[in-house]
Amino acid sequence: MNVEEPSNNGGMGRLVGLSCIFLMLFTSYNSGQNMLAKVYTDLNYQSLGQIVLFTIYFGLTLNCFFAPLLVKTLKYKLSLILGSSFYGMNFVIGAVMCYCKDQGSDRPGFCESSTMFYTLSILAGLLTGMGGAVLWCAQSGYVTNLCEEKRRGSFFGVFWSIFQASQILGNVLSAVLLKFFNPFTYFFTLAVLALGSTALFCLLPSVPMEEESGPRQSVSKQVSKVFELMVEPPMIPLMAQMFISGVILAFYSGFFSRLIATALDTTNEADKNWEVASVFIVLGIGEVITGYLIGRAADSVDKLFLTNISNLATEAAFIFSILILFTKNVTYAFVAAFFWGFSDNSIQTMITAFISKDWNGMLEAFALYRIVQSAGACMGFILAAVLAESSPFIFIFIMIPFQLLANFAVAYQRKEQKAALNGYQGIREDL
Repeated sequence: MNVEEPSNNGGMGRLVGLSCIFLMLFTSYNSGQNMLAKVYTDLNYQSLGQIVLFTIYFGLTLNCFFAPLLVKTLKYKLSLILGSSFYGMNFVIGAVMCYCKDQGSDRPGFCESSTMFYTLSILAGLLTGMGGAVLWCAQSGYVTNLCEEKRRGSFFGVFWSIFQASQILGNVLSAVLLKFFNPFTYFFTLAVLALGSTALFCLLPSVPMEEESGPRQSVSKQVSKVFELMVEPPMIPLMAQMFISGVILAFYSGFFSRLIATALDTTNEADKNWEVASVFIVLGIGEVITGYLIGRAADSVDKLFLTNISNLATEAAFIFSILILFTKNVTYAFVAAFFWGFSDNSIQTMITAFISKDWNGMLEAFALYRIVQSAGACMGFILAAVLAESSPFIFIFIMIPFQLLANFAVAYQRKEQKAALNGYQGIREDL
C-alpha cells in the first residue's frame, strides 16, 4: 500500500472547515432526531418518530458493509456530498405533513393518506441511514489523513467538540421554533440547513487517500474484511463499547424527551417543547466539553482509564434518569442530560481513538463501529416503540445490563493489557 505521510500544515484549518459543515448539518439532524418522536406524536402519527429513527439506523447498519468500498471509489469529498444529500428528506416530508394539518378540512386530497406519509417517511429514513454510512466512513478517513498518528486523538477530539455543539444549537433551534413558530416552520428550517450543508461540502478541500497496491478488491472481499474484524480478539471487547454508544444514542434520542415530560407540570405543548429542548441544551454542553477534554487526553492518558470514566458517566446518567422517574423533579433531568452528553461523546471519542491507533484508521474498522453502534441504536428504538405505553422504568431496567456488559469489556481489555505487558517483561528478562 502506498501511503503518503499526512502533513499537519493546513490540517487544522481543513479539520475546522469539515467540523463546521458537520455542525450545520447535525444542528438540523440532531434537532429533528431529539424532537421527532414528540412532534410526530403531536401530529397524531403515533410511533412514527421511533419507526423513522429505527429505519435510519437500520439503513446505516445495512450500508456500512459496502460504505468502505464506496468511499474508496468516490474518494472522501464526493462521498461526503453524496452521504449528506439525503438528510433533509424527512424534514421536507415533515413540513408537508404539518401543512396538511394546518389546512384543516380544506386540505388537498393527498393529505388524507396517512399510509402514504408513513411509507415516504420510512423510505426517507432508510435512505438517510444508507447515506449516513457513507458520510461517516468518509469523515473518519478524512480526519485520519489530516495529521500524523500521534495527533489523531487531538484531531478527533477537536472534531467531536465542534460537532457536538450541534446538540446545543439544534436544541436552541427546537426551543425557539417550536415555542414561537409553528411545526411547519420548524421542519422547513431543518430542511434548508440540511440541504445547505450538502452544498457547503462541495467547497471543502480534498484530502489525499491512501492508495491500495494491486487490483481493487471485490465487494465480497470488502464485506468479508468487516466480518473478519468482528472476530479479532482485540476488537471484540471494543465492540461492547460500540454497542453501548448506540444504546446511549437511542436512550436520549428516542426516549429521554418522554422521560423529561413526566417531570413537567405544564400541559401547554409549546411550554413542554421549550422545557424539553432546554434540557437537551445541557446535554449538548456536556458533549462539547467532553469532546475537547477527552480528545486531548486520549493522546497521552491511558485509553482504558478514560473509557472507564466514560462508563461511570453512563451509570450516573442512568441513576439520575431513574431519579427523574420517581421524584418528578426536573432538576435531575438537567443533571442526567449533562451525564448523557458526557458519556455519549467520551465513548465515541475513545472508540475513534482506539481505531485510529490500533487499526491505523482502517475504513473497515470505522464501518464496523457504525454497524455495531447502529445495532445498539436499533434495539433501543424498537424497545422505545414497543414499550411506548408501558412504564418508563421498564425501558431503563432493560437498558442497564448492556451498560454492565460494557464495564466487563473494559475489565477484560485491562486483563489482556496486563497479560501482554507481563509477557513483554518476561521476554526482556530472558534476553
